[in-house]
Amino acid sequence: LALSPPTLGFQNGELKMNFAPGLEPSKEANVKFDTIEQVMDVPGRLLTPRLLNEFRETIEMQWIVYEHKEVNRRISCIVLEPVLMASAGMVFVDPIWQRAVVEVAKKRNIPIIYDETCSGLHRVGVKSCRDILQADPDIATYSNLLSGGLSPLGVTLASNEVFECFLGDEASDALLHGESSAANPMGCVAALQTLESYER
Repeated sequence: LALSPPTLGFQNGELKMNFAPGLEPSKEANVKFDTIEQVMDVPGRLLTPRLLNEFRETIEMQWIVYEHKEVNRRISCIVLEPVLMASAGMVFVDPIWQRAVVEVAKKRNIPIIYDETCSGLHRVGVKSCRDILQADPDIATYSNLLSGGLSPLGVTLASNEVFECFLGDEASDALLHGESSAANPMGCVAALQTLESYER
């Protein structure tokens, strides 16, 4: 299922959201902003939940249509590039829309994965986009900026519930995998120094 998120951009000197045809919200929903800070202020925007509710309804409808197109077609997880979508051409996505996706998935007990390769570690002003969305993922991935670009290194963080699944009942059942971005001494030292400098 590829949902069509509303993206942010400047049009005629205004910062506003762009919607896929047929997915525009009602006229009462606020989709114009003076600053990017207003867009990213999820707690403030949730005080008037009209847009969140409209997004949730649209996502629920798209979800149901997708799963009922074929027998036994089920969504097993949701992968989001929070706030900044690299795969869509480095576009900013409305965090309220992504928050709505997370809420719909959690209601259905579907795991959420944040791919923060491009948005995490202060690229959008916060350590993790969970601070913007105000919603925790089940799994989060980080790389690139993790080692300051000095060495290939990636990390996957998981909730306790997900991590327990990685272990398996027997040692031979454990999820074992490695790749070019797996832990290595040089990458780990670079990551520690990089994370320290981000904290300053």
